Amino acid sequence: MLPSTPPQKTKRQAARAVRPLGAATGVLLFALAQPSGWARELGVGDQYPPGLTLGIPTGANLPPGIWMLNRASYYSSNVVDANGNDAGISVTAPSASVQLSFVPGWTFLGASYMAFIVQPAAQVTTRVGGVSNRIDGFPDTALSPVNLSWDLGNSWFVSAGFTFYGPDGSISGPLSTSGIGANFWTFEPSVAVSYLGGGYDLTAHVIYETNTANPTTKYRSGDQLFLDLTATKSFGKWEIGPVGYYTMQTTSDSDPNGVYAGLAAAGVPGIYSRPTAFALGGLVGYDLDPARLQVYATDEVFARDRTQGWKVWARMSFKLCCEEMPRNKKPAPAKR
Repeated sequence: MLPSTPPQKTKRQAARAVRPLGAATGVLLFALAQPSGWARELGVGDQYPPGLTLGIPTGANLPPGIWMLNRASYYSSNVVDANGNDAGISVTAPSASVQLSFVPGWTFLGASYMAFIVQPAAQVTTRVGGVSNRIDGFPDTALSPVNLSWDLGNSWFVSAGFTFYGPDGSISGPLSTSGIGANFWTFEPSVAVSYLGGGYDLTAHVIYETNTANPTTKYRSGDQLFLDLTATKSFGKWEIGPVGYYTMQTTSDSDPNGVYAGLAAAGVPGIYSRPTAFALGGLVGYDLDPARLQVYATDEVFARDRTQGWKVWARMSFKLCCEEMPRNKKPAPAKR
Protein backbone atom coordinates (compact mmCIF):
# COMPACT_ATOMS: atom_id res chain seq x y z
CA MET A 1 0.00 0.00 0.00
CA LEU A 2 1.46 3.36 -1.05
CA PRO A 3 0.35 6.38 0.97
CA SER A 4 -0.77 9.59 -0.69
CA THR A 5 1.75 12.32 -1.47
CA PRO A 6 1.99 15.32 0.90
CA PRO A 7 2.36 18.91 -0.28
CA GLN A 8 5.78 19.65 -1.75
CA LYS A 9 6.57 22.13 1.02
CA THR A 10 6.36 19.39 3.64
CA LYS A 11 8.62 17.10 1.62
CA ARG A 12 11.22 19.85 1.10
CA GLN A 13 11.21 20.71 4.80
CA ALA A 14 11.74 17.08 5.75
CA ALA A 15 14.52 16.64 3.21
CA ARG A 16 16.36 19.79 4.34
CA ALA A 17 16.10 18.79 8.00
CA VAL A 18 17.15 15.20 7.55
CA ARG A 19 19.80 15.25 4.82
CA PRO A 20 22.56 16.94 6.86
CA LEU A 21 22.42 14.18 9.46
CA GLY A 22 23.94 11.65 7.05
CA ALA A 23 23.95 8.17 8.54
CA ALA A 24 21.66 9.15 11.40
CA THR A 25 18.78 9.60 8.98
CA GLY A 26 18.66 5.85 8.25
CA VAL A 27 15.83 3.79 9.57
CA LEU A 28 17.99 1.26 11.35
CA LEU A 29 16.05 -1.96 11.55
CA PHE A 30 16.59 -4.83 14.08
CA ALA A 31 16.95 -8.61 13.36
CA LEU A 32 15.20 -9.44 10.13
CA ALA A 33 15.26 -5.59 8.89
CA GLN A 34 11.76 -5.14 10.27
CA PRO A 35 10.16 -1.68 9.92
CA SER A 36 11.42 0.95 12.30
CA GLY A 37 9.26 2.76 14.79
CA TRP A 38 10.14 6.24 13.49
CA ALA A 39 9.30 7.92 16.82
CA ARG A 40 12.05 5.97 18.54
CA GLU A 41 15.32 7.86 18.78
CA LEU A 42 16.19 8.89 15.24
CA GLY A 43 18.44 6.29 13.64
CA VAL A 44 17.40 3.47 16.00
CA GLY A 45 15.12 0.71 14.72
CA ASP A 46 12.79 -1.75 16.42
CA GLN A 47 14.49 -4.36 18.55
CA TYR A 48 11.64 -6.81 17.95
CA PRO A 49 10.66 -6.84 14.26
CA PRO A 50 6.86 -6.87 13.96
CA GLY A 51 5.76 -10.17 12.42
CA LEU A 52 8.91 -12.04 13.44
CA THR A 53 7.03 -15.05 14.89
CA LEU A 54 4.26 -15.35 12.32
CA GLY A 55 3.78 -19.03 11.49
CA ILE A 56 5.35 -20.20 14.77
CA PRO A 57 3.08 -21.70 17.47
CA THR A 58 4.73 -19.68 20.21
CA GLY A 59 2.30 -20.98 22.83
CA ALA A 60 4.08 -24.39 22.62
CA ASN A 61 7.79 -24.97 23.16
CA LEU A 62 9.83 -27.28 20.94
CA PRO A 63 10.54 -30.90 21.95
CA PRO A 64 13.88 -31.44 23.73
CA GLY A 65 17.04 -30.91 21.74
CA ILE A 66 19.11 -28.13 20.20
CA TRP A 67 17.32 -26.48 17.29
CA MET A 68 18.43 -24.06 14.58
CA LEU A 69 16.20 -21.53 12.87
CA ASN A 70 17.48 -19.50 9.89
CA ARG A 71 15.62 -16.44 8.64
CA ALA A 72 16.01 -14.14 5.65
CA SER A 73 13.84 -11.21 4.62
CA TYR A 74 13.51 -8.19 2.36
CA TYR A 75 11.65 -5.02 3.33
CA SER A 76 10.67 -2.11 1.05
CA SER A 77 8.96 0.96 2.51
CA ASN A 78 8.36 4.69 2.68
CA VAL A 79 8.21 6.86 5.78
CA VAL A 80 4.73 8.27 6.44
CA ASP A 81 3.69 11.13 8.71
CA ALA A 82 0.94 11.38 11.34
CA ASN A 83 -1.72 11.51 8.59
CA GLY A 84 -0.32 8.59 6.59
CA ASN A 85 1.16 10.85 3.89
CA ASP A 86 4.42 9.97 2.16
CA ALA A 87 7.23 12.03 3.72
CA GLY A 88 9.63 11.57 0.80
CA ILE A 89 11.94 9.13 2.59
CA SER A 90 12.27 5.55 1.31
CA VAL A 91 13.86 2.61 3.12
CA THR A 92 14.88 -0.83 1.82
CA ALA A 93 16.43 -3.50 4.01
CA PRO A 94 17.51 -7.09 3.32
CA SER A 95 18.53 -9.09 6.38
CA ALA A 96 19.26 -12.53 7.79
CA SER A 97 19.45 -14.08 11.25
CA VAL A 98 20.34 -17.31 13.02
CA GLN A 99 18.53 -18.58 16.10
CA LEU A 100 19.66 -21.41 18.37
CA SER A 101 17.09 -22.86 20.77
CA PHE A 102 17.98 -25.02 23.77
CA VAL A 103 15.25 -27.34 25.10
CA PRO A 104 16.70 -29.63 27.80
CA GLY A 105 13.46 -31.44 28.68
CA TRP A 106 13.18 -29.69 32.05
CA THR A 107 9.83 -28.83 33.63
CA PHE A 108 9.06 -25.98 36.04
CA LEU A 109 5.67 -25.28 37.60
CA GLY A 110 4.25 -27.87 35.22
CA ALA A 111 5.65 -26.08 32.16
CA SER A 112 8.31 -27.11 29.63
CA TYR A 113 11.42 -24.91 29.54
CA MET A 114 13.24 -23.40 26.55
CA ALA A 115 15.96 -20.78 26.04
CA PHE A 116 17.26 -19.24 22.80
CA ILE A 117 19.65 -16.71 21.28
CA VAL A 118 19.22 -14.78 18.01
CA GLN A 119 21.94 -12.95 16.06
CA PRO A 120 20.80 -10.89 13.07
CA ALA A 121 22.63 -8.97 10.37
CA ALA A 122 21.11 -6.26 8.17
CA GLN A 123 21.77 -3.79 5.37
CA VAL A 124 19.63 -0.65 5.33
CA THR A 125 19.47 1.87 2.48
CA THR A 126 17.72 5.20 3.05
CA ARG A 127 16.93 7.64 0.23
CA VAL A 128 15.94 11.28 0.76
CA GLY A 129 15.52 13.69 -2.15
CA GLY A 130 17.80 11.74 -4.48
CA VAL A 131 20.52 11.26 -1.83
CA SER A 132 21.01 7.72 -0.53
CA ASN A 133 22.86 6.30 2.45
CA ARG A 134 23.62 2.61 3.09
CA ILE A 135 24.48 1.06 6.45
CA ASP A 136 25.60 -2.52 7.06
CA GLY A 137 26.08 -4.24 10.38
CA PHE A 138 24.76 -6.28 13.26
CA PRO A 139 21.73 -5.35 15.34
CA ASP A 140 21.83 -6.22 19.02
CA THR A 141 21.82 -9.88 20.04
CA ALA A 142 18.54 -11.18 21.46
CA LEU A 143 18.94 -13.40 24.54
CA SER A 144 15.90 -15.24 25.88
CA PRO A 145 16.84 -17.20 29.03
CA VAL A 146 13.31 -18.18 30.08
CA ASN A 147 10.39 -19.47 28.01
CA LEU A 148 7.78 -21.59 29.81
CA SER A 149 4.96 -23.41 28.01
CA TRP A 150 1.98 -25.15 29.57
CA ASP A 151 -0.03 -27.90 27.83
CA LEU A 152 -3.64 -27.17 28.83
CA GLY A 153 -5.05 -30.21 27.06
CA ASN A 154 -7.38 -30.45 24.06
CA SER A 155 -4.57 -29.02 21.85
CA TRP A 156 -4.36 -25.71 23.75
CA PHE A 157 -1.00 -24.28 24.87
CA VAL A 158 -0.02 -21.06 26.65
CA SER A 159 3.45 -19.64 27.21
CA ALA A 160 5.29 -16.84 28.95
CA GLY A 161 8.81 -15.68 28.16
CA PHE A 162 11.43 -13.02 28.77
CA THR A 163 14.00 -11.67 26.29
CA PHE A 164 16.55 -8.89 26.57
CA TYR A 165 18.91 -7.03 24.23
CA GLY A 166 22.21 -5.46 25.27
CA PRO A 167 24.12 -2.75 23.34
CA ASP A 168 26.43 -5.20 21.55
CA GLY A 169 25.46 -4.39 17.95
CA SER A 170 27.05 -2.05 15.41
CA ILE A 171 27.08 1.36 17.15
CA SER A 172 28.80 4.46 15.78
CA GLY A 173 28.50 8.22 15.32
CA PRO A 174 28.63 11.16 17.77
CA LEU A 175 25.14 10.33 19.09
CA SER A 176 25.70 6.54 19.07
CA THR A 177 22.81 6.23 16.58
CA SER A 178 24.64 5.88 13.25
CA GLY A 179 24.99 2.11 13.34
CA ILE A 180 22.39 -0.63 13.17
CA GLY A 181 22.75 -1.50 16.87
CA ALA A 182 21.04 0.36 19.72
CA ASN A 183 23.12 2.01 22.47
CA PHE A 184 20.77 0.99 25.29
CA TRP A 185 19.16 -2.06 26.90
CA THR A 186 15.73 -3.42 25.99
CA PHE A 187 13.64 -5.75 28.16
CA GLU A 188 10.90 -7.81 26.55
CA PRO A 189 8.32 -9.96 28.37
CA SER A 190 5.88 -11.92 26.20
CA VAL A 191 2.86 -14.22 26.40
CA ALA A 192 1.27 -16.44 23.75
CA VAL A 193 -1.64 -18.81 23.26
CA SER A 194 -1.84 -21.52 20.57
CA TYR A 195 -4.49 -23.98 19.43
CA LEU A 196 -2.88 -26.84 17.50
CA GLY A 197 -5.65 -29.37 16.96
CA GLY A 198 -6.71 -30.85 13.61
CA GLY A 199 -3.68 -29.51 11.76
CA TYR A 200 -4.42 -25.91 12.71
CA ASP A 201 -2.00 -23.34 14.07
CA LEU A 202 -4.08 -20.58 15.63
CA THR A 203 -1.66 -18.42 17.60
CA ALA A 204 -1.68 -14.98 19.21
CA HIS A 205 1.68 -13.72 20.47
CA VAL A 206 1.91 -10.50 22.54
CA ILE A 207 5.27 -8.81 23.16
CA TYR A 208 5.95 -5.71 25.26
CA GLU A 209 9.23 -3.78 25.15
CA THR A 210 10.68 -1.21 27.52
CA ASN A 211 14.02 0.56 27.01
CA THR A 212 16.71 2.27 29.03
CA ALA A 213 18.12 5.61 27.92
CA ASN A 214 20.92 6.09 25.40
CA PRO A 215 23.79 7.20 27.70
CA THR A 216 25.24 9.42 24.95
CA THR A 217 22.11 11.54 24.39
CA LYS A 218 20.06 10.66 27.51
CA TYR A 219 17.21 9.98 25.06
CA ARG A 220 14.80 7.21 26.09
CA SER A 221 12.66 5.59 23.39
CA GLY A 222 9.10 4.85 24.48
CA ASP A 223 7.64 1.43 25.26
CA GLN A 224 6.21 -0.65 22.41
CA LEU A 225 3.49 -3.28 22.08
CA PHE A 226 3.52 -5.99 19.38
CA LEU A 227 0.86 -8.53 18.43
CA ASP A 228 1.62 -11.34 15.93
CA LEU A 229 -1.37 -13.37 14.67
CA THR A 230 -1.28 -16.71 12.80
CA ALA A 231 -4.18 -18.78 11.42
CA THR A 232 -2.80 -21.59 9.24
CA LYS A 233 -3.90 -25.12 8.36
CA SER A 234 -1.72 -28.09 7.41
CA PHE A 235 -2.67 -30.46 4.58
CA GLY A 236 -0.21 -33.33 4.60
CA LYS A 237 3.23 -31.74 4.24
CA TRP A 238 1.80 -28.38 3.19
CA GLU A 239 0.73 -25.47 5.39
CA ILE A 240 -1.19 -22.37 4.28
CA GLY A 241 -3.12 -19.52 5.83
CA PRO A 242 -3.39 -15.81 6.67
CA VAL A 243 -1.08 -13.96 9.05
CA GLY A 244 -0.94 -10.43 10.37
CA TYR A 245 0.55 -8.14 12.98
CA TYR A 246 -0.16 -4.94 14.89
CA THR A 247 2.34 -2.66 16.62
CA MET A 248 2.05 0.58 18.54
CA GLN A 249 4.19 2.74 20.81
CA THR A 250 2.44 2.96 24.17
CA THR A 251 4.49 5.64 25.96
CA SER A 252 6.16 8.82 24.75
CA ASP A 253 9.86 9.24 24.11
CA SER A 254 11.91 11.27 26.57
CA ASP A 255 14.48 13.80 25.28
CA PRO A 256 15.58 15.77 28.37
CA ASN A 257 18.43 17.50 26.52
CA GLY A 258 16.30 18.49 23.51
CA VAL A 259 18.67 16.74 21.09
CA TYR A 260 15.98 16.40 18.41
CA ALA A 261 13.90 19.49 19.21
CA GLY A 262 15.16 21.28 16.09
CA LEU A 263 14.15 18.41 13.82
CA ALA A 264 10.71 18.29 15.41
CA ALA A 265 10.30 22.04 14.80
CA ALA A 266 11.39 21.56 11.16
CA GLY A 267 8.56 19.11 10.58
CA VAL A 268 10.53 15.85 10.32
CA PRO A 269 7.83 13.15 10.60
CA GLY A 270 7.60 10.98 13.69
CA ILE A 271 9.83 12.94 16.08
CA TYR A 272 8.37 12.61 19.61
CA SER A 273 5.25 10.84 18.32
CA ARG A 274 3.84 7.34 18.91
CA PRO A 275 3.99 5.25 15.70
CA THR A 276 1.56 2.49 14.89
CA ALA A 277 1.11 -0.03 12.07
CA PHE A 278 -1.15 -2.90 11.04
CA ALA A 279 -0.21 -5.52 8.42
CA LEU A 280 -1.91 -8.44 6.69
CA GLY A 281 -0.38 -11.25 4.69
CA GLY A 282 -0.24 -14.94 3.89
CA LEU A 283 2.03 -17.90 4.63
CA VAL A 284 2.94 -21.12 2.82
CA GLY A 285 4.97 -23.85 4.50
CA TYR A 286 6.33 -27.27 3.54
CA ASP A 287 7.66 -30.08 5.71
CA LEU A 288 10.96 -31.22 4.18
CA ASP A 289 11.49 -33.83 6.94
CA PRO A 290 13.57 -33.19 8.98
CA ALA A 291 13.61 -29.48 8.11
CA ARG A 292 10.59 -27.22 7.84
CA LEU A 293 10.41 -24.37 5.31
CA GLN A 294 8.04 -21.40 5.58
CA VAL A 295 7.65 -18.40 3.27
CA TYR A 296 5.33 -15.50 3.98
CA ALA A 297 4.66 -11.94 2.91
CA THR A 298 3.09 -9.01 4.74
CA ASP A 299 1.78 -5.62 3.59
CA GLU A 300 1.35 -2.76 6.05
CA VAL A 301 -2.15 -1.59 5.17
CA PHE A 302 -2.10 1.09 7.88
CA ALA A 303 0.77 3.08 9.39
CA ARG A 304 1.35 6.41 11.08
CA ASP A 305 4.63 8.17 11.93
CA ARG A 306 6.88 5.32 10.77
CA THR A 307 7.84 3.26 7.76
CA GLN A 308 5.06 1.64 5.74
CA GLY A 309 5.66 -1.06 3.15
CA TRP A 310 5.77 -4.74 2.30
CA LYS A 311 8.06 -7.52 3.42
CA VAL A 312 8.88 -11.05 2.27
CA TRP A 313 10.24 -13.62 4.72
CA ALA A 314 11.78 -17.10 4.38
CA ARG A 315 12.42 -19.33 7.38
CA MET A 316 13.90 -22.83 7.77
CA SER A 317 14.05 -24.72 11.06
CA PHE A 318 15.51 -28.10 11.98
CA LYS A 319 16.87 -30.07 14.91
CA LEU A 320 20.66 -30.12 15.30
CA CYS A 321 21.13 -32.78 17.94
CA CYS A 322 20.46 -34.35 21.31
CA GLU A 323 18.00 -36.65 22.99
CA GLU A 324 14.28 -36.87 22.44
CA MET A 325 11.85 -36.11 25.23
CA PRO A 326 11.53 -38.87 27.86
CA ARG A 327 8.76 -41.29 26.98
CA ASN A 328 6.64 -40.46 30.01
CA LYS A 329 6.22 -36.86 28.84
CA LYS A 330 4.06 -35.59 26.02
CA PRO A 331 5.97 -33.58 23.38
CA ALA A 332 4.79 -30.24 22.14
CA PRO A 333 4.16 -29.91 18.39
CA ALA A 334 7.45 -29.34 16.54
CA LYS A 335 6.42 -26.56 14.14
CA ARG A 336 9.18 -24.06 14.81
